[in-house]
Amino acid sequence: MVWHLHNHVGSSKGHLLWLKDGLKKWLYHGTYKIGVTCSVTESMKKFSSSHLFTIYNALDFNRLAEVGEDRYIDDAPETIRCMIMGNHFERKGNDIAAKAIQKIISGGPAKLYIVANEYFQNDLAAFLTKTIGNDSWEKYIKRLPPRNDIATYYRKMDIFLSPSREEGWTWAIEEAAYCGCQVVVSCIPGQDENKVPGFYWVGNPNHKDISTEIADVIKKVYKLPEKDKKESMKKANTYMKTQFSMDKWVENLLAVYDESIKE
Repeated sequence: MVWHLHNHVGSSKGHLLWLKDGLKKWLYHGTYKIGVTCSVTESMKKFSSSHLFTIYNALDFNRLAEVGEDRYIDDAPETIRCMIMGNHFERKGNDIAAKAIQKIISGGPAKLYIVANEYFQNDLAAFLTKTIGNDSWEKYIKRLPPRNDIATYYRKMDIFLSPSREEGWTWAIEEAAYCGCQVVVSCIPGQDENKVPGFYWVGNPNHKDISTEIADVIKKVYKLPEKDKKESMKKANTYMKTQFSMDKWVENLLAVYDESIKE
Protein backbone atom coordinates (compact mmCIF):
# COMPACT_ATOMS: atom_id res chain seq x y z
CA MET A 1 0.00 0.00 0.00
CA VAL A 2 1.15 3.54 -0.80
CA TRP A 3 -0.15 6.49 1.24
CA HIS A 4 -0.29 9.98 -0.28
CA LEU A 5 -0.08 12.54 2.54
CA HIS A 6 -1.17 16.07 1.65
CA ASN A 7 -0.90 17.52 5.14
CA HIS A 8 1.03 16.99 8.35
CA VAL A 9 0.29 13.89 10.40
CA GLY A 10 -0.17 14.79 14.06
CA SER A 11 -0.97 12.98 17.26
CA SER A 12 -4.60 12.17 17.89
CA LYS A 13 -6.85 14.28 20.10
CA GLY A 14 -9.68 13.47 22.46
CA HIS A 15 -10.22 10.20 24.32
CA LEU A 16 -8.07 7.05 24.01
CA LEU A 17 -5.07 8.86 22.54
CA TRP A 18 -2.78 5.90 23.07
CA LEU A 19 -5.14 3.63 21.14
CA LYS A 20 -5.56 6.06 18.23
CA ASP A 21 -1.83 6.65 17.88
CA GLY A 22 -1.23 2.91 18.17
CA LEU A 23 -3.67 2.27 15.34
CA LYS A 24 -1.88 4.84 13.17
CA LYS A 25 1.44 3.05 13.72
CA TRP A 26 -0.20 -0.25 12.84
CA LEU A 27 -1.83 1.18 9.68
CA TYR A 28 1.36 2.82 8.40
CA HIS A 29 3.78 0.02 9.34
CA GLY A 30 5.40 -1.58 6.30
CA THR A 31 3.63 0.71 3.83
CA TYR A 32 5.13 3.34 1.53
CA LYS A 33 4.44 6.99 2.40
CA ILE A 34 4.67 9.97 0.04
CA GLY A 35 4.60 13.47 1.55
CA VAL A 36 4.00 16.55 -0.59
CA THR A 37 6.77 18.43 1.26
CA CYS A 38 9.73 17.47 3.43
CA SER A 39 7.85 18.91 6.39
CA VAL A 40 4.88 16.60 5.80
CA THR A 41 7.19 13.62 5.34
CA GLU A 42 9.04 14.47 8.55
CA SER A 43 5.75 14.52 10.48
CA MET A 44 5.23 10.88 9.50
CA LYS A 45 8.36 9.63 11.26
CA LYS A 46 6.64 9.45 14.65
CA PHE A 47 4.37 6.73 13.30
CA SER A 48 6.55 5.05 10.66
CA SER A 49 10.18 5.83 9.86
CA SER A 50 10.67 3.50 6.88
CA HIS A 51 9.77 3.88 3.20
CA LEU A 52 9.34 7.67 3.30
CA PHE A 53 9.43 9.81 0.16
CA THR A 54 8.83 13.45 -0.71
CA ILE A 55 7.30 14.38 -4.08
CA TYR A 56 6.15 17.94 -4.67
CA ASN A 57 2.77 18.35 -6.32
CA ALA A 58 2.13 19.16 -9.97
CA LEU A 59 0.11 21.93 -11.62
CA ASP A 60 -2.52 21.50 -14.32
CA PHE A 61 -1.45 24.32 -16.64
CA ASN A 62 -4.32 23.58 -19.05
CA ARG A 63 -6.79 24.35 -16.26
CA LEU A 64 -5.18 27.74 -15.75
CA ALA A 65 -5.72 28.59 -19.42
CA GLU A 66 -9.50 28.63 -18.87
CA VAL A 67 -10.75 32.19 -18.32
CA GLY A 68 -14.44 33.09 -18.16
CA GLU A 69 -16.66 36.09 -17.48
CA ASP A 70 -16.74 37.78 -14.09
CA ARG A 71 -19.23 40.15 -12.48
CA TYR A 72 -17.92 40.24 -8.92
CA ILE A 73 -14.55 41.98 -9.03
CA ASP A 74 -14.31 45.78 -8.89
CA ASP A 75 -12.51 47.31 -11.89
CA ALA A 76 -12.16 50.77 -10.32
CA PRO A 77 -8.74 52.29 -11.12
CA GLU A 78 -6.10 52.70 -8.40
CA THR A 79 -7.71 50.00 -6.25
CA ILE A 80 -5.39 47.36 -4.82
CA ARG A 81 -7.13 44.03 -5.41
CA CYS A 82 -6.00 41.20 -3.14
CA MET A 83 -7.29 37.65 -2.99
CA ILE A 84 -7.16 34.77 -0.49
CA MET A 85 -8.75 31.34 -0.16
CA GLY A 86 -11.33 31.10 2.61
CA ASN A 87 -12.83 27.69 3.33
CA HIS A 88 -10.38 26.98 6.16
CA PHE A 89 -10.44 30.63 7.16
CA GLU A 90 -8.49 30.42 10.43
CA ARG A 91 -5.78 28.12 9.08
CA LYS A 92 -5.48 30.23 5.92
CA GLY A 93 -5.15 33.43 7.97
CA ASN A 94 -8.17 35.28 6.61
CA ASP A 95 -8.20 37.45 9.75
CA ILE A 96 -4.55 38.37 9.19
CA ALA A 97 -5.24 39.39 5.59
CA ALA A 98 -8.31 41.39 6.68
CA LYS A 99 -6.31 43.30 9.29
CA ALA A 100 -3.60 44.03 6.71
CA ILE A 101 -6.15 45.49 4.28
CA GLN A 102 -7.70 47.45 7.14
CA LYS A 103 -4.32 49.14 7.68
CA ILE A 104 -4.08 50.04 3.97
CA ILE A 105 -7.51 51.56 3.29
CA SER A 106 -6.82 54.65 5.40
CA GLY A 107 -4.32 55.70 2.73
CA GLY A 108 -6.14 54.60 -0.41
CA PRO A 109 -8.66 52.16 -1.92
CA ALA A 110 -8.02 48.45 -1.44
CA LYS A 111 -10.20 45.34 -1.43
CA LEU A 112 -9.79 41.82 -0.19
CA TYR A 113 -11.60 39.06 -2.08
CA ILE A 114 -12.13 35.80 -0.20
CA VAL A 115 -13.05 32.69 -2.20
CA ALA A 116 -15.22 30.39 -0.09
CA ASN A 117 -17.92 27.79 -0.62
CA GLU A 118 -21.47 28.83 0.26
CA TYR A 119 -21.43 26.32 3.13
CA PHE A 120 -18.70 28.33 4.90
CA GLN A 121 -20.00 31.84 4.17
CA ASN A 122 -21.89 32.42 7.44
CA ASP A 123 -19.11 31.01 9.60
CA LEU A 124 -16.56 33.09 7.71
CA ALA A 125 -18.60 36.26 8.29
CA ALA A 126 -18.88 35.50 12.01
CA PHE A 127 -15.14 34.80 12.19
CA LEU A 128 -14.23 38.11 10.55
CA THR A 129 -16.61 40.07 12.77
CA LYS A 130 -15.17 38.41 15.88
CA THR A 131 -11.49 38.83 14.99
CA ILE A 132 -11.83 42.42 13.74
CA GLY A 133 -14.22 43.41 16.52
CA ASN A 134 -17.08 44.70 14.36
CA ASP A 135 -18.69 44.28 10.96
CA SER A 136 -16.83 47.16 9.29
CA TRP A 137 -15.00 44.55 7.21
CA GLU A 138 -17.95 44.47 4.79
CA LYS A 139 -16.76 47.81 3.36
CA TYR A 140 -13.46 46.43 2.07
CA ILE A 141 -13.93 42.66 1.94
CA LYS A 142 -16.00 40.77 -0.61
CA ARG A 143 -16.67 37.05 -0.62
CA LEU A 144 -16.46 35.22 -3.95
CA PRO A 145 -18.01 31.90 -4.96
CA PRO A 146 -15.58 29.18 -6.08
CA ARG A 147 -15.33 28.31 -9.77
CA ASN A 148 -13.52 25.74 -11.89
CA ASP A 149 -11.96 28.40 -14.13
CA ILE A 150 -10.20 29.93 -11.13
CA ALA A 151 -7.78 31.75 -13.42
CA THR A 152 -10.67 34.17 -14.10
CA TYR A 153 -10.18 35.52 -10.57
CA TYR A 154 -6.40 35.29 -10.48
CA ARG A 155 -5.95 37.30 -13.66
CA LYS A 156 -7.99 40.23 -12.32
CA MET A 157 -6.08 40.42 -9.03
CA ASP A 158 -2.96 42.39 -8.20
CA ILE A 159 -1.80 40.36 -5.22
CA PHE A 160 -2.50 36.90 -3.82
CA LEU A 161 -2.13 36.47 -0.06
CA SER A 162 -1.25 33.28 1.78
CA PRO A 163 -0.64 34.26 5.43
CA SER A 164 -1.39 30.68 6.47
CA ARG A 165 -0.78 29.33 9.95
CA GLU A 166 -0.33 25.76 8.70
CA GLU A 167 0.01 24.16 5.26
CA GLY A 168 1.15 20.89 3.78
CA TRP A 169 1.50 22.33 0.29
CA THR A 170 -0.22 25.30 -1.31
CA TRP A 171 -1.37 24.99 -4.92
CA ALA A 172 -2.95 28.43 -4.88
CA ILE A 173 0.29 30.39 -4.55
CA GLU A 174 1.73 28.70 -7.64
CA GLU A 175 -1.49 29.10 -9.59
CA ALA A 176 -1.71 32.78 -8.69
CA ALA A 177 1.91 33.45 -9.65
CA TYR A 178 1.44 31.59 -12.94
CA CYS A 179 -1.53 33.83 -13.75
CA GLY A 180 0.37 37.05 -13.04
CA CYS A 181 -0.39 37.84 -9.39
CA GLN A 182 2.30 39.05 -7.05
CA VAL A 183 2.33 36.58 -4.15
CA VAL A 184 2.82 37.33 -0.45
CA VAL A 185 3.47 34.22 1.63
CA SER A 186 3.94 33.42 5.33
CA CYS A 187 7.15 31.57 6.17
CA ILE A 188 5.85 28.36 7.78
CA PRO A 189 6.96 24.71 7.52
CA GLY A 190 5.83 23.10 4.27
CA GLN A 191 4.98 26.37 2.58
CA ASP A 192 8.54 27.66 3.00
CA GLU A 193 9.90 24.86 0.78
CA ASN A 194 8.38 26.46 -2.30
CA LYS A 195 11.16 27.98 -4.38
CA VAL A 196 9.11 29.70 -7.08
CA PRO A 197 11.04 32.92 -7.86
CA GLY A 198 9.37 36.23 -7.09
CA PHE A 199 7.43 35.32 -3.93
CA TYR A 200 7.41 37.91 -1.14
CA TRP A 201 7.99 36.18 2.19
CA VAL A 202 6.73 37.49 5.53
CA GLY A 203 7.07 36.09 9.06
CA ASN A 204 5.40 33.15 10.77
CA PRO A 205 1.94 34.16 12.09
CA ASN A 206 2.19 31.52 14.81
CA HIS A 207 5.04 33.50 16.38
CA LYS A 208 3.99 37.13 15.87
CA ASP A 209 1.42 39.48 14.34
CA ILE A 210 2.40 39.86 10.68
CA SER A 211 -0.54 42.01 9.52
CA THR A 212 1.50 45.25 9.48
CA GLU A 213 4.34 43.51 7.65
CA ILE A 214 1.91 42.23 5.02
CA ALA A 215 0.32 45.67 4.62
CA ASP A 216 3.76 47.21 3.98
CA VAL A 217 4.64 44.55 1.43
CA ILE A 218 1.31 44.95 -0.39
CA LYS A 219 1.83 48.71 -0.77
CA LYS A 220 5.40 48.20 -1.97
CA VAL A 221 4.55 45.45 -4.45
CA TYR A 222 1.55 47.29 -5.90
CA LYS A 223 3.78 50.23 -6.88
CA LEU A 224 6.21 48.07 -8.85
CA PRO A 225 6.50 48.98 -12.55
CA GLU A 226 4.47 46.75 -14.89
CA LYS A 227 7.69 45.75 -16.61
CA ASP A 228 9.04 44.27 -13.36
CA LYS A 229 5.76 42.45 -12.67
CA LYS A 230 5.76 40.84 -16.12
CA GLU A 231 9.38 39.82 -15.74
CA SER A 232 8.57 38.24 -12.39
CA MET A 233 5.67 36.29 -13.92
CA LYS A 234 7.90 35.08 -16.75
CA LYS A 235 10.51 33.72 -14.33
CA ALA A 236 7.84 32.08 -12.19
CA ASN A 237 6.19 30.42 -15.19
CA THR A 238 9.48 29.07 -16.51
CA TYR A 239 10.35 27.60 -13.11
CA MET A 240 6.93 26.00 -12.59
CA LYS A 241 6.77 24.43 -16.05
CA THR A 242 10.08 22.75 -15.28
CA GLN A 243 9.50 21.73 -11.67
CA PHE A 244 5.74 21.16 -11.43
CA SER A 245 4.86 19.47 -14.72
CA MET A 246 2.43 16.54 -14.66
CA ASP A 247 4.97 14.41 -16.55
CA LYS A 248 7.64 14.92 -13.90
CA TRP A 249 5.15 14.22 -11.10
CA VAL A 250 3.95 10.98 -12.71
CA GLU A 251 7.53 9.86 -13.30
CA ASN A 252 8.40 10.40 -9.63
CA LEU A 253 5.27 8.58 -8.44
CA LEU A 254 5.87 5.59 -10.70
CA ALA A 255 9.39 5.27 -9.30
CA VAL A 256 7.94 4.85 -5.80
CA TYR A 257 5.27 2.41 -7.02
CA ASP A 258 7.90 0.34 -8.82
CA GLU A 259 10.04 0.15 -5.68
CA SER A 260 7.06 -0.93 -3.57
CA ILE A 261 6.18 -3.68 -6.08
CA LYS A 262 9.75 -5.02 -6.18
CA GLU A 263 9.76 -5.39 -2.41
